[in-house]
Amino acid sequence: MGKGSRLIICHAGSAGNGFVENGLLSFQSKNTTDYHEEMNAAVFKDWFTTQLLPSLSEPSIIIMDNAPYHSVQVDKAPASNEKKSVHVAWLERQGIEANMELMKPELEKLVKKNKEEKIRYEIDDLAQANGHQVLRLPPYHCQYNAIELIWAQIKGI
Repeated sequence: MGKGSRLIICHAGSAGNGFVENGLLSFQSKNTTDYHEEMNAAVFKDWFTTQLLPSLSEPSIIIMDNAPYHSVQVDKAPASNEKKSVHVAWLERQGIEANMELMKPELEKLVKKNKEEKIRYEIDDLAQANGHQVLRLPPYHCQYNAIELIWAQIKGI
């Protein structure tokens, strides 16, 4: 356990149809300590758009957990600890007049007032554009994630 190379596997399937044809992404990790350096949002998004979505033949509901690489937000609003310039740039992208002369609390108030109530995720938008829907599992409820149950059986937990 924990020694040697890791195999990174990403796939999709359903109870009725098994694994999605042409949906497998697998590669050997070159880093044995933290696979997140290699399985990241860019790799996941590329697999999702070039392999998974084209392989889904009918409108599907895609169940997604909360891995960081599944949850990249569309133009995420800046956090309060971000620099003023980040706040100003985000506000300008939203079509809201702002400049560096405003005090940071004023910028934060403008961001809070103008950010979307519902978080939008890049993957969800891509799925929707292709006629599919993403259903996100609640955080910290791995018992609803089928792959976690399968891994537990494989590992003998």
